[in-house]
Amino acid sequence: MENQLTFTTDFESSINCGKETESVLHERAEKLCSEMSSLREKLNEEVALWKKEREEFQLLRERSDALAFEEATAAARAAAAAYAIESPLSNGSDNIVDITSKQSIREFAILEYETNLAKYQNPYSFEQAEQRYNAYKHALVDAYGQKLSEVERLCNEELEKIRQSADSLQPFQKIASQWSIDENNHGDSNRGSDERSTMDQSKIVEISLGNETNEWCIYGKIDNEVNMTPDILSARFKREETSIAT
Repeated sequence: MENQLTFTTDFESSINCGKETESVLHERAEKLCSEMSSLREKLNEEVALWKKEREEFQLLRERSDALAFEEATAAARAAAAAYAIESPLSNGSDNIVDITSKQSIREFAILEYETNLAKYQNPYSFEQAEQRYNAYKHALVDAYGQKLSEVERLCNEELEKIRQSADSLQPFQKIASQWSIDENNHGDSNRGSDERSTMDQSKIVEISLGNETNEWCIYGKIDNEVNMTPDILSARFKREETSIAT
């Protein structure tokens, strides 16, 4: 009997424990669900806050870029105003610009930058910048044309000097040509005198040779006559003997 009571008590206590455990688990589950909901809400809040901060940062960045652009525009305007005051083009575009200097190229680049920058400003600023740019551009073109004209003038002057030098050398050229003609004629006269002297010498040689030949002929005749003298004498003796005999 006591054992049955003990078993019944244990069973009831186990049932009570199971109910308590179930209730505890249910409470824990509800608590976890509430915590998850709270975390989800916090996460949504963080996402919204991050989006808001990103939008604010983007807005600040855009404002900073706009401010930097305005500052650059103001600086460009100040530089353009200072250039317009100090530039020689403010007095007129007829002044000579040195196209070979780095300063002129730098000023032209500044005006070009100002013109491009003025496109994003009001039309009046763009018109003024474009006028200054075109004026400086025309001045550079005129300076380049003047430089070419100066080079052409110097070339013409050098050609004229060369022509004058050639004209002044013509008398000397005539004298030199006359000298060459005289030398050629003198050479011909020398050759003529040489030929005449050669002919005279040849005549003298011929005459001397002729004289020697005549002399040798005379000497030959005398020798022949001398050689023929015994024959003549013997013939004469024979004629005399014949006449005596008769």
